[in-house]
Amino acid sequence: MSISVRSSLGLPASNNALTKGDRSTRLSQTAAHILNSKRGQSTHDAKNMAVIGIDELQRIRQQCSGYAGGATSTGFGESAVDEDKMRTMERLALQEKSKQRIANWPNTMQAMRKRREDERIQRLEDEELERRRIDQVEFELQQEARLKVVDRANKVAY
Repeated sequence: MSISVRSSLGLPASNNALTKGDRSTRLSQTAAHILNSKRGQSTHDAKNMAVIGIDELQRIRQQCSGYAGGATSTGFGESAVDEDKMRTMERLALQEKSKQRIANWPNTMQAMRKRREDERIQRLEDEELERRRIDQVEFELQQEARLKVVDRANKVAY
């Protein structure tokens, strides 16, 4: 059985890692895969197929994905975990890049909500400033009225 078939089915490199029941199940699955490919359901020809080892396959995957971690993983399962971590990191990086890009767009729901909130806060501040101005004018008018009353009382008294 070739390594390419074994790796596509998720089998380890040697049969020694499988128990006897698992080995027979995996071998029957592999046999079914080979039979299906002979029936024309697969487009692979023996002429166009190369058999490579698991290590070579992992090296190619690492080169294609741009992962610079080297050949530190010892098994096929660890490589899959590394790939999942890389995909997660790439997804998070793209998500952050997207958030940064849309941060300045004015037509998003979040931007419209923020603009409405800012307008409301500005309107409340303007209203408060107007109330303070009116209070100041009223205070000055009351001061003038008090001074007039005091002056009139002084004139009447003397």
